[in-house]
Formats: sequence, structure tokens, C-alpha cells
Amino acid sequence: MDFLFTFFDFFLKLQLLDACLKSSYLPAYLAAAFAKRLSRLTLSVPPAGALIIIALIHNLLRRHPSINFLVHWVCYLLYPLVHIYNI
Repeated sequence: MDFLFTFFDFFLKLQLLDACLKSSYLPAYLAAAFAKRLSRLTLSVPPAGALIIIALIHNLLRRHPSINFLVHWVCYLLYPLVHIYNI
């Protein structure tokens, strides 16, 4: 998918992608799959494109709060006392 960033109209393509991901009918697993794929894509694109993709991922996480556990996840097996002090 990094061929997307070689064209001069990649801003238009990313705006279209953002428009498609705005739907409230998008299931959480599909939004999570897009966020995961886009985050992997940021590793292989130029820095300017990576900033735009990070903004897309941020918007996706704000629109679908049920997938926030993918970003911030605490393993209670590794830290057993964290849930006691978590208010």
C-alpha cells in the first residue's frame, strides 16, 4: 500500500478514506483492523505521510472509543496491584 504515497493526489485518497471511516455503522472489529493496518503502514512511508496517517488513526480512535483498549492495555497478570489502586 505504500504506492499510495508516490502519487501526487494522495491527500485526496486519504480524505476519501477518512470519509469512508466516518460511518457510525462501521463495526468495531473493522475499525480496529483499519487502525492496525494503517499503523503498520506508517513504518514504511515518508514522514509527511506518516503524520497524516497518525491523524487518521487518531480520528478513528475518537470515533470508535470501543477500540481504545488496543492502544492502552494493562496486563493485570504482570502488574497485579494496579487494579487495586485504579479508581
